[in-house]
Amino acid sequence: MPLIHIDEEGDVVGVRLNERQIGPLDLPEAQIEPFYRALRMLFDLVYDPALRITLALQSGEGLLFNNQRLLHGRTEYQPEDPGRSVLTSSVDMEEFYSSLRLLELEVEGGVAPVNYAQGMVG
Repeated sequence: MPLIHIDEEGDVVGVRLNERQIGPLDLPEAQIEPFYRALRMLFDLVYDPALRITLALQSGEGLLFNNQRLLHGRTEYQPEDPGRSVLTSSVDMEEFYSSLRLLELEVEGGVAPVNYAQGMVG
């Protein structure tokens, strides 16, 4: 699975980056060191505090985002009494876009639906 997935038109449609889960590289030997140099540069960008947006969610608040279009993480938090927990949920994008297309057909009165990028494959 590539770190950055590019579609047929050359657009970035997905990013998967987790430095704790990078498997062995399947690259020619001459590309190993350049890959790690490029990866280091990418991590420098990802962890640059000037490029970070931090949201302090309060009890009862939630955050929704497309996991394949946004690099995200969590910082430490102070334990509270009563305790809080982080709840996560996933939506199958194929099902989501199918429902969205059907809703558009219903609302737009039969107008051909938009073709949505599906993001990462695999």
